[in-house]
Amino acid sequence: MADTVVLILSGLQIHYPGFAVFGTMQTARFLHLVSGYFFLFLGVLHVYFFFAPGKRKIAMPHLEDLSGIGPVREGYGSALGITAESASVSLARVYGFWSTPARFFPAKRPAMSSRL
Repeated sequence: MADTVVLILSGLQIHYPGFAVFGTMQTARFLHLVSGYFFLFLGVLHVYFFFAPGKRKIAMPHLEDLSGIGPVREGYGSALGITAESASVSLARVYGFWSTPARFFPAKRPAMSSRL
């Protein structure tokens, strides 16, 4: 994350010389080059973890990762006083809510008269 911030700020200083965050232009160009290569290294490392044999088990999500969602959802629901019966909403009701054209295109107001 810090690498991305340095890359952005040094790029802004290179593009807008008046935006002097790192002092001289030479310092900004050096930091931009180093942080760019570091960013590239992190990208290659992430691709390696994704495609390397045996590493895919570590990098990819699994169904076991979702096992904690149920208890967390139930905990929040009980803390807020929401039960399963009160939280259930039919698909038709959700579709009816979002498919109402008036929600996206409100009625036009009559033009204001220039005479007061």
